[in-house]
Amino acid sequence: MSMKKIVVVTIALLLIASVILSGCGKKQTQPTNKETVTPTAPSQGESTETDKDMSDLEGLDEELDSSELDSVDKELESINDW
Repeated sequence: MSMKKIVVVTIALLLIASVILSGCGKKQTQPTNKETVTPTAPSQGESTETDKDMSDLEGLDEELDSSELDSVDKELESINDW
């Protein structure tokens, strides 16, 4: 190979390596200056929104009870047996 080809190949390899290394390197993130919110504990007797949500979830569990579906499955199996 001529000296000119070696120089061109070397420069090309260095450019490719620099693109790969700069793209795959660790990116530093700047810390944000957002204020941190400190949660306050509710006083006794106060119900929080979370408590209300939890009680709503308990009600949903009762509404979504699948015991009735089990009997429907048995009836459908008996129909399929015909």
